[in-house]
Amino acid sequence: MLKTLCGLAGSVLAGLLINGVAKAGLIINGNFEQPYTSSTQTVSAPDTIPGWAVTAGAVEIVNTSVWQAYASTQSLGLVGNQTSSAIGQSFATTAGTTYTLTFAYANNPIESPSALATADVIVRGTGNLLLMESISHSSSTSPTDMNWTIFSAKFTADSTLTDLTFSSPALGSSNGWIVLDHVNVTPEPASITLFSAIGASLLCFGRLRKKASREIPQAGTDHTDSG
Repeated sequence: MLKTLCGLAGSVLAGLLINGVAKAGLIINGNFEQPYTSSTQTVSAPDTIPGWAVTAGAVEIVNTSVWQAYASTQSLGLVGNQTSSAIGQSFATTAGTTYTLTFAYANNPIESPSALATADVIVRGTGNLLLMESISHSSSTSPTDMNWTIFSAKFTADSTLTDLTFSSPALGSSNGWIVLDHVNVTPEPASITLFSAIGASLLCFGRLRKKASREIPQAGTDHTDSG
């Protein structure tokens, strides 16, 4: 019976660990490494890039040779100077599960580098607004000093499919653009369940080890029948 319970605890622990690895990140092309460009590449609505759809205006893929990326070699600019700009991605979720959205953001350091750049971050489920935040940035002083800011917020999914949108308003030619990189969504770990499984596994291991030590004959003990 003890071995069965210990085996069950081990299976739960293994499942939690595997599930955590499998759900390490839900966003496709969150570093905007595709498509590759040696300089810049403008993508206008309704065109797409891997994982993302441009839904308004235009965005610009920018190589680190133009300005410093936060992660890897490329980032994405929301080209919102003259018209509104938006890009989005849908990803699989589990209703009732809490997720964390993280990304790095800065502003275009070449065009109006001291101007305030703004954008909205929107997460929607099945017709419901799960998260809406406004971000702004104006401290990217040069292409080699982007002064990236990290965004982090939680939301709880209400369906099997969730939409993430970044939207930049049309602010005029004197305003800068928001630059994005390293976008990711991860499920919150089932901490209590995981720690419980670890605790149960360690307790079972200890009890099995203690039981085994009791069953091992002590040296010098005579176990023959006295007849």
